[in-house]
Amino acid sequence: MKEFCDSLLFYTDSVMSLDKGKEIIAYKEKYDHQKLITDQQRLKLEKAETQRILIVVTLCLVMLIAITIYLYQKRLVRKETTIRRQSEQLQAYMLQLHDNESRLMQNRQYMEELKTQLAAHEDDADGHREEQEQMERLEAENSRLQTTIQSLQQRIGEYSSRLSNTRKDMEQLRNLSEEALKLKERERRLTDRLVDSHPLVAELQKKCRTLSEAEWQELVQLCNDTWDGFTTRLQARYPQLTEQDLRLCLLIRLRFSNVQLATIFAVSPASISQKKFRLKKHLSESGESSFPEEMTLDRWLTEF
Repeated sequence: MKEFCDSLLFYTDSVMSLDKGKEIIAYKEKYDHQKLITDQQRLKLEKAETQRILIVVTLCLVMLIAITIYLYQKRLVRKETTIRRQSEQLQAYMLQLHDNESRLMQNRQYMEELKTQLAAHEDDADGHREEQEQMERLEAENSRLQTTIQSLQQRIGEYSSRLSNTRKDMEQLRNLSEEALKLKERERRLTDRLVDSHPLVAELQKKCRTLSEAEWQELVQLCNDTWDGFTTRLQARYPQLTEQDLRLCLLIRLRFSNVQLATIFAVSPASISQKKFRLKKHLSESGESSFPEEMTLDRWLTEF
């Protein structure tokens, strides 16, 4: 019995040891499996975290590049705007310079004509005084224009130094402006020569006399053909002008002096001066297109 009991205990212990070994192996396998799952999840989390960090860094880089591009484009646009504004201002100065130079040239030409008239009509006191006043006004205006031209040239030089890439364009524009002045001067000379060569005008320049109705119509046609509908434009802008006013304007545009006008209209030179004064006042008060007080009627009609 004792031996049997010892054997039973021995085998019982052996069976229990075997069962515990199986449990340990099962727990170990379960632990290894769970550890594998945990490691996989940890790797997934680390991978997701790495991707998130990579995405954040990429977004930051993209935003930084976008901001850099935006600032660069904004600076570039601002620079282009400044250059365009300076270029427009430079072109405006060039146009003003061209206008002032053209005005100065016209004044000098008109002064030459006035000098010729002064030399030819020294016996006419009223006409001589009026022409002398016109000379003084033209000289004052020429002095002012010369000062303005110098100021514009200085500004153009400053802008050209800032815009080095536009110097070539400005030089071309300057050349075109000078060419336009030459063409304008050539056109004026040809026009004056054409008008002076007309038989009736040439006859009147040599010896003035009263004109017939047909001769008046001939002069009107000559002026309209030469100066783009001179009397038509004048009458359209100032419909209140009488036929006598239009004829006076016509002869002034043909560059007849006060003495010659007096002979054609069969009145005294003083009457012609009064007619001019009243006509200028009438045109100035019409409100249509008044001219400066210092400008004479002869010059205004020449530039009309």
